[in-house]
Amino acid sequence: MLASLLGAAVLALAAYDGVVIGRALYVGGQLARESSAYSQQPADATTTLLVVGDSTGVGTGAEDPADSVAGRLGSALPGTRIDNLAVNGALTEDVLEQLRDAPLPRYDAILVQVGGNDALRFTPLDRLETDIAAVLSRAGERAPYTALMSTGDLGAAPALPWPVAPVYSARSRAVRDRFLAAARDHGVDYVDLFTGSGDNGFRQETDRYYARDGLHLSGAGYGTWYDRLTAATALPERLQTR
Repeated sequence: MLASLLGAAVLALAAYDGVVIGRALYVGGQLARESSAYSQQPADATTTLLVVGDSTGVGTGAEDPADSVAGRLGSALPGTRIDNLAVNGALTEDVLEQLRDAPLPRYDAILVQVGGNDALRFTPLDRLETDIAAVLSRAGERAPYTALMSTGDLGAAPALPWPVAPVYSARSRAVRDRFLAAARDHGVDYVDLFTGSGDNGFRQETDRYYARDGLHLSGAGYGTWYDRLTAATALPERLQTR
């Protein structure tokens, strides 16, 4: 009897998780179709910034592209040309193509926002190390300064309930550790967004920081990431002072 009850509970939990994750993927697809990457081309631009990466670079989940990280940089740096080639669903390896397709031969700075899809899709970690090293090397050829942002704690996202949440927290940490090491090796500023369960406002205020799919960030979530970017890197200062 106990075994039967436990089996039924496991099946019910699996069914619940499947419904929650399935809904998140469906709504996330809607958000991706509604999103557009923030770019700006002022006629009298004095500096240039290239943004590459995944949906976090696009700003998917924010109601207004101006609320994305790139959009907030644009507001703070009105004289900066921002080319944003980030693509929803991109893996780290895809960023190499984005860098290749950038319209200018050189930029004053590059912002790389990637890694979440590699955590979600379980890109082998040894391959991921090779991919991020190649991306940072290529970025170094296109700009004198690069900043790298990866994923926060995916296990905090409402779209990933227990028992899969701890698995994705561990994956997020593994990706973070490898990106941090790569950033150090390449002399790149790294924005550490993985705070863990003990200090994670995203986990405590999910309705504020997540979009309606429970996976992508809201405008407020991107605002927090922007604040961490400005605190951890010299990106805005470099573009203001050139």
